[in-house]
Amino acid sequence: MTRRGRSCNIPVRGFSLTEVMIALSLGMVVLLAALQIYGSSQKGSRTLVAQALLSSEGRAVAALLNNELSKIPNWGCWSDDNDATTTSDGLVIHALFNGAVLSPLLGAADVSGMSDSLIMNGASLEAQTVLASDTDFTAGYDIEVSSLTALDLEGEAIGASDVIAIHNCIRSDVVTVASVDETTSSITVDCGGCSFRDYSAGATVSRVERIKLFVHDDNLCMVRDLSASDCSANDVLLGNVVNLQALYGIDSDSDADVDRYALGKHLTTNDWKKIQTVDIQLLIRSSETAVFDSPQTYLYQGDSVVAGDKRAYKSVSVTANLRNYKVY
Repeated sequence: MTRRGRSCNIPVRGFSLTEVMIALSLGMVVLLAALQIYGSSQKGSRTLVAQALLSSEGRAVAALLNNELSKIPNWGCWSDDNDATTTSDGLVIHALFNGAVLSPLLGAADVSGMSDSLIMNGASLEAQTVLASDTDFTAGYDIEVSSLTALDLEGEAIGASDVIAIHNCIRSDVVTVASVDETTSSITVDCGGCSFRDYSAGATVSRVERIKLFVHDDNLCMVRDLSASDCSANDVLLGNVVNLQALYGIDSDSDADVDRYALGKHLTTNDWKKIQTVDIQLLIRSSETAVFDSPQTYLYQGDSVVAGDKRAYKSVSVTANLRNYKVY
């Protein structure tokens, strides 16, 4: 189609249908390429963000667990007695626990090797006082302390069935509280028939903290109620935690260096005496469910595992030296 311009009499020609179709096709190709690049960029960005969040969460929970692990098993001083026994679920009972059934290390409550509930026990670094007078256990199982309120733990006063550690950097004993007399600031300990050593005034008396770490509904929880099997929102340390394991570092030849790591269920009575470090391993996952286009393969405890979904997974390991490790 041709027409004349009014002013200069120059022919003006429009686009043919073919040219328009070609232009539209080229435009669609360019647009689709741009959308594909944008989609790939967005997908890559989501993957990077998910992995960065996992790394950040892993560092945060590792710092918290490392802080808790640094407290246990703190018993002030080692007992002179080197004996140790284990229970059916792999918990170690050291002879310094006179009448108190505790594990000085982390105890794996599930011996099947699956997700574990771990119990951390240790003398508190904050809830402490001192003996106000020398002990005399030939006359009875009463001790007098300078301050009962100093043994409060998170606002909870000490009472019957709680556990205390008495230590003077020469020896240590851990006992269960039978009763408390607030008027005389005295504590009666449950130590019938056990070999309890005397301590002079000024020896440290510490409240024993008992903390349970476990996985519930894919949440890592930490509570003081050892009978708890679930946890409230206030007890959740981290969400999207799939698995938790504890490995124990064994100094087999007593040279103060770890020779091997093993699960609690694989340790012998003699091995428990030689635990120098503990390694807590967590498997965490992203909150976003479609980070990848297909399930990924990840490493956990040395094994290659194919994910059951398209989330991002990360293994977090926290290793700490035990405070009162003693070379036997």
